[in-house]
Amino acid sequence: MPASRLVLCLPVVIAVSVVLAGCVPTEPGASSPTASSSSEPAGPSATATVPPAPTVAPETGEPVTIGCADLISLQAMYDYNPNFGLIDSYTPDPGTYAAQAIAANGLACRWINQTSGDTIDVSVAHLTDEGLAAREGALSDPVSDYDGYFSSQDGFATAQAFSGPYWIAATSRAFFEPVDAAPIIAAAIAGLG
Repeated sequence: MPASRLVLCLPVVIAVSVVLAGCVPTEPGASSPTASSSSEPAGPSATATVPPAPTVAPETGEPVTIGCADLISLQAMYDYNPNFGLIDSYTPDPGTYAAQAIAANGLACRWINQTSGDTIDVSVAHLTDEGLAAREGALSDPVSDYDGYFSSQDGFATAQAFSGPYWIAATSRAFFEPVDAAPIIAAAIAGLG
């Protein structure tokens, strides 16, 4: 082949090679940077399971008739942390405080941090005086940040409070100290009226 033809073909070969190289992932199984395989937030908490709560004698309370957005207003949660969004449909894990509240005709709600995947579970039940006394009698860690109790287990912390006939529990990995849960407890008490 004459040298002049070789010089003319070389740029075409280089251009085709560059285009084809852009079509091959750099690592086996690699995907485009804009591709997303899940709408769930990333992070270790997205798959974490809330530990079971201590068992208290089951009781059927009066139905709680408000919704999650009434218990903790959207503004109150936004003020707490704008990354948390309410999950529309939530079924608590068996044995948790939230499941115990549901069993007593109460309400259980879950918010999820869209960045970290951490959750905040807030539940409320309308109990008799005896039911409230049994719940409070099982607690031993009173706190001054709100009129209630705070405990930790398996990386989760739970804040509990009593307001009139209501028992309120809030559980999250986002609670490191009682002060972290205080705005959530205050919002729930306000939401209950």
